[in-house]
Amino acid sequence: MYPCTHFGENVLHPRVSPDFASPNYRLRSKTGPASIQPEEVASILKNAELDLQDYEAEIDRSKARALFLTSQKEGLREYATRVKMLLSPIRRLPDELLSAVFDLL
Repeated sequence: MYPCTHFGENVLHPRVSPDFASPNYRLRSKTGPASIQPEEVASILKNAELDLQDYEAEIDRSKARALFLTSQKEGLREYATRVKMLLSPIRRLPDELLSAVFDLL
């Protein structure tokens, strides 16, 4: 994975580019098993497995980032609610008046 120049995040660079036509052609080929090189297949499978691990890791990172951002968003929402309370009309009343009201209760 390489860092993205725009966001600074990792960008996946797959080792394997799925070409479904190639295996299908080889499976239907009349040349038989001799046309298949076990080393080539093993290399493709190893690279595909590494790509799958990279995708899983990136998905996990994305989930963790989403949880972090959700937490940050909720914290900011709570902060904004508390700041809005500073604008409450009751806060504009003088303390003496509020004391007198509560003394009557």
